[in-house]
Amino acid sequence: MVAITRKHLLAGIVGGAVAGPLDLLTATAQFGAPLDVICKSVAGGWVGRDAAMAGGAPMVLLGFASDLGISIVAALIYCVVTPAREIARPWLSGTLFGLAMFTVMRFIITPLSAANHNPMPPLVLAESLLVHAFIFGLPVALVANFVLKPKD
Repeated sequence: MVAITRKHLLAGIVGGAVAGPLDLLTATAQFGAPLDVICKSVAGGWVGRDAAMAGGAPMVLLGFASDLGISIVAALIYCVVTPAREIARPWLSGTLFGLAMFTVMRFIITPLSAANHNPMPPLVLAESLLVHAFIFGLPVALVANFVLKPKD
């Protein structure tokens, strides 16, 4: 059993708080939509796409909070379950973590939500894999490496 320390909590919270907004901002470029629409799209996982898009600021906040919450929980899991030797190799462990997060979100979380689960065109799939690997997973791993790496 892994002991969860304050450092694990700090690394997970900061890592998720960095990676989540980066993911949202990247989605604005990837899909050519403003940030409020991207956040409403995330909120659609709770209330359905039509209700989320018809909603105002509360839906934007719900989507942002949901993305941030998922990001922090995922980063906490990464920080707790990743062995120290892998934390010390953030480029590898972070990109693999990001790809694992894409897989979990695409094939478990999204299908269980109220969001639309449409097939992805190949280009969107490739972009999404790269975003999850380098814009989500890598920042989490770099923060974890900085916070959890033993100091010499």
